[in-house]
Amino acid sequence: MTRKKRIRTVLTLAAVALAILATSANAATISTSATAPVVGGADIASYETHTNQDKWWPQAAGAYGNPSKTVGQTFTTGGSAVLLNAFTFQIREATEPTKEYTIRVGTVTESTFTEIGSETATQSVANAADAYWSWTLDSPVLLSANTVYGVDVGLNSSTSAWETGIPYVYYTADVYAGGTRFRSGTAGYGVGDTTMTQVSGDRVFHLDLSTADPNLPSVDAGADMITWSGQAVPMDPNIVEAPGSDWTSLTYLWTAEPNGIGDPNLDVAITDADEEDASVTITKTAPTGDATVVTMTLAVNNEGTVEPPVEDTMTIDVYDDACLAAKAAGPVELDPTDIDGNCITNFEDFAVMATTWLDDYTLTEPVAK
Repeated sequence: MTRKKRIRTVLTLAAVALAILATSANAATISTSATAPVVGGADIASYETHTNQDKWWPQAAGAYGNPSKTVGQTFTTGGSAVLLNAFTFQIREATEPTKEYTIRVGTVTESTFTEIGSETATQSVANAADAYWSWTLDSPVLLSANTVYGVDVGLNSSTSAWETGIPYVYYTADVYAGGTRFRSGTAGYGVGDTTMTQVSGDRVFHLDLSTADPNLPSVDAGADMITWSGQAVPMDPNIVEAPGSDWTSLTYLWTAEPNGIGDPNLDVAITDADEEDASVTITKTAPTGDATVVTMTLAVNNEGTVEPPVEDTMTIDVYDDACLAAKAAGPVELDPTDIDGNCITNFEDFAVMATTWLDDYTLTEPVAK
C-alpha cells in the first residue's frame, strides 16, 4: 500500500503528536546524589533554596496526618520539541528501602492533569538526607514545543518503618515562571488522577531534556468513531512529514486497548496492523446494551532511528448492533410506527400493534381527580 504524503506549507513541531511512555510495566531507574544535576542544553531546573516541604507516604490521611498523593511539578517547553529523559526532586529525609513508585508524565490545562504515560521504579538502596533523587525513564517521552506539561511521582508502598520511611519533598516560593508545584490523587493511594491540588510554589527540581529530531513527522490517528459489533472500521490517519525531511523507511504499528485478552466477550481483529491504512473489526460476543470503548494507537517510526515512535490515539465506541450505533450517532428520531424501537418498521411492529388492536382506554364513568 502506498503511504500518503501530505506536506503542509508550514509545519511546527507543536503539531507533533505526543509519544507516550511504553506502559507502566516499563521500569524507570532511581538514583540519588548529594549534589544537584548539572543544567545543560535544553534542561529546565529551579535550584532556589527550599522554604518548605510536604509529606509523602503510601497510607491514608489518618495514619500520619497527610494524604499520600503524588508530588509533582509543571513546566513549559521552549520553541523546539524535546525528549524528557529524567527528572529530579530534592528530598529532605534519609530513607530506607524498599519503596515502589509510579511516575507519570502528562499535559496540563489549568488545574487538570491528563496522563500521557507512566512507568514504575523501585528504590532498593538507602538515601541520604537532602539528597537529589532522580528518576531516569526507561523510554524517553517526546514533548511538543511551547506546551505545558507535568511530571509527578506517587509513593505506592514502603517496607521500612515510618522513622526511616517517610520522605519529605522540598519546595520553594513561586520562582519558576513556567510552572508550579502540585499534588494529585486520593488519600491512601500512590497514583495521581486528573485533579491537581496545592498548586503553588515550585519544587527544587531538574528536568533532563534533549533536543528531538526536527524531522519527526506529525501523527494524527484519525477521528474517533462509532460502530457496531462485527463491522470493520477503516483507519484513516494523517501522517505529515516535515518539509525537507528524508523519511524513506517509515514503519507503522496499530495496537488496541483493551485487546480482548482477559475479556471473553470481546474480540479485536486488526487487518494490516503494520500498514498506515489498517482496519479493525471489533466483535462483542455478549450484548451489553451500551458502548464498549476500544482505544486504537498508531505508532510511527523510522527504521534505524534512536528516537521513540511518534504516537497518537483514537477511540472506537462499539455498540451491540447498528440500531444502537445509529441512536448514539444521533440525533435519531424513531418513526412512531417503529413500535419495538429497532430502527425498522416491519411486521414485528405490526405484531406488537395487533396485540392491542381495538383496546379501548376511554373512560366509562367519571373518576376522582
